[in-house]
Amino acid sequence: MNKGVRAVLFAVMAAAILATPVSQIVKYERVLKEGRAFKFKTRPVDPYDAFRGRYVQLTFDGLTVALPAGLAYRRDADVYARLGESNGFARVEAISEARPPDTPDYVKVEMGWYTDYPTNRRVQVHVPFSQFFMNEKLAPEAEAAYRQFNRRGTTDVWAVVKVLDGRGVIENLYFDGVPVADFLKNKERP
Repeated sequence: MNKGVRAVLFAVMAAAILATPVSQIVKYERVLKEGRAFKFKTRPVDPYDAFRGRYVQLTFDGLTVALPAGLAYRRDADVYARLGESNGFARVEAISEARPPDTPDYVKVEMGWYTDYPTNRRVQVHVPFSQFFMNEKLAPEAEAAYRQFNRRGTTDVWAVVKVLDGRGVIENLYFDGVPVADFLKNKERP
């Protein structure tokens, strides 16, 4: 095999290897740029995990919904969650096996726990965005502030998530209406 053919094959293989991560980055950035913003209210969670990197682990309210008639419950099954808003915060309005044709405001989720009362079949869904990555030095401090806010039972912690084409990306995390990085710069903590 001559050098020209090797060079072309190398270039094609390098391009193929780089295409996957580059396409993921492009999709992520497109969601942040063009997606609709939803505020997700957080709720308390024990976030400690010694094996994970620097991020704030989030758990959200509003992710429990009625299981539609005809949709079988299968734990960890992928479904589509149509989003809506109530009191300024996002909530799941309905789930389905197919993408909602009438709205762009949906995310692909997994079915979680299920309750089956005689007249109230409900399922909690797991969203693919629950970790807010940030500066390594600020993440532990943000995690501590997040725990403290949640211990107080406040509703003043939320994440803004941009949604586009079934994907959700956390844009920012807010404490008392202030972006987390700005909040941490302030000397007064909760």
